[in-house]
Amino acid sequence: MHNKLLNTLATSPSVELLKSKNMEFIILFFAEAFGSDTTVTSESIHYKLADYLEARSIAEDDENGIRLIDTYEERARKYIQLWANKGFLTNYKNDTGEIFYELSSHSSKTLDWLTNLKKEEYI
Repeated sequence: MHNKLLNTLATSPSVELLKSKNMEFIILFFAEAFGSDTTVTSESIHYKLADYLEARSIAEDDENGIRLIDTYEERARKYIQLWANKGFLTNYKNDTGEIFYELSSHSSKTLDWLTNLKKEEYI
């Protein structure tokens, strides 16, 4: 069991998300972008993220190759590609070739877990 836990800590996208320097930004964006939707179009998620980055003045992120000279649209594109590569998001093409994104099972479970951490008072 010890080795299994160590392996999970080393390889799980859920753990990587929670350990990420930008964890709060990523999780809050995912909650906003995928609130009641399970999938969003590529155009929609890029637009939402560019707006989110601009509204919160999120600028440079050397660790992830995001530079101050990048436009918000370029930053959004880089982040979405990075998140897909890390297993935080998945994407697929529909029959017409349009790309859709959805939270990976890891990200979805992480958001569910965080949401359920708040202790509810029962009367």
